[in-house]
Amino acid sequence: MNRVIILGGGISGLSTAWYLKKFSQRPLNISVIEKKGRVGGWIETYREEDLLFELGPRGFRPNGKGKETLNLVKDLGLQDELIYANARAKKRYLLHQGKLHSVPNGLFSLLTSSMFRPFIKTLFRERKIPQIPIDDETIADFFRRRFSQEILDLIIDPLVTGIFGGDPEKLSLSSCFPLLRDYELKQGSVMKGLFANNKLNPMTKASLCSFRKGMERLPIALSQKLQGLGVNIYFHSPVESIECKKEKVIVHLHDKSLETDILVSALPPKSLAVCYPSMADQLLEIESVTVAAVSIAYQGQQTEIRGYGFLVPSRENETILGVTFDSDVFPDQGRADLSRYTVMIGGHQVKKSKRAELVECALRQLDRHLGITMKPHATHVAIAREALPQYTLGARKRLESIENNLPPQFFLSGNGFYGLSINDCIFHGKELATKIVRLM
Repeated sequence: MNRVIILGGGISGLSTAWYLKKFSQRPLNISVIEKKGRVGGWIETYREEDLLFELGPRGFRPNGKGKETLNLVKDLGLQDELIYANARAKKRYLLHQGKLHSVPNGLFSLLTSSMFRPFIKTLFRERKIPQIPIDDETIADFFRRRFSQEILDLIIDPLVTGIFGGDPEKLSLSSCFPLLRDYELKQGSVMKGLFANNKLNPMTKASLCSFRKGMERLPIALSQKLQGLGVNIYFHSPVESIECKKEKVIVHLHDKSLETDILVSALPPKSLAVCYPSMADQLLEIESVTVAAVSIAYQGQQTEIRGYGFLVPSRENETILGVTFDSDVFPDQGRADLSRYTVMIGGHQVKKSKRAELVECALRQLDRHLGITMKPHATHVAIAREALPQYTLGARKRLESIENNLPPQFFLSGNGFYGLSINDCIFHGKELATKIVRLM
């Protein structure tokens, strides 16, 4: 039993292949099946001369699970290409009543912030809120219960839409923010847990990392290393169907069929449902959302407002989720004479708009909130269709049910199930590879 097929050449599939090669004591015949002509999945970097736009994730954080990502970077010999976010990126903003307000990055700035000062009593009163033995609840219900509707609307809502592209009224706390539930249960209070772990402000936490040539450098280097180790990567090979037999699995592609002893699917849930219809009903219960990233570059510095960017609460009734000031975050990724921004747009606005309309929408927002009126030097629109899985209420139980109904030689990976971030994907790839090696 030495054959492994991995469906999906994104960071989850590639990292699973990497750790299988690294941990196995015997030779493995590993194949990665990718429907596109490139690796990386949602990690994609657009480059044109000295211009760089990230079309997907902008980086990863080196703390927590990110330590494993850093280890992978070292294994691949990419340490010298690693860059860290500029100190300017510590400053972040929220749109409130049509104006940008700086997010406090410490206790003193919290006490002196006109927008956040009214919440101080609520934040510290949370320590006295009793625990309630709830198996799972929505993010919105949790923050209403332990804090207030105002904190939910102003702080948590934009944070959730910025990370997950979703609705806190629907998303599961235990799946999206498991640490907060742990703080309540183990320390009696979210605030106690945040103070004890130095995580008071989730919007200004540990620095962001990327690469000089963009985040796509990571999956490209990983795929090249894997191919050098004998891993087969099949490009332009969409999976048509999966046939599970007693002791093997057959993967049917458009031009061939491959047999394997172990199958790992790192496909999005809906893609897996198409080629494995026996599990389609359960897989299709996992919702996902579409987001657009409109990247814009201007000649020269266009605004005095500098920092990481800003998030937009839903109650502002704007057409965007937020804006990242890319040239402030990673100045090393582009020409010094260009200012780069990415405007994130979600929901129905993406589905009903053409690309040119999305650009116009983004330009209007930059004019309104940053005062930028100059004609852009360059623009690029990336639409990530159903790219962000939604871990809605009951997500953990749904995942357990799916896992329990899979054949013993069939495993899942990917952000559709085990976390959205690059760190989540790599960390789970390592965990899964460890599990598979023990079984073989």
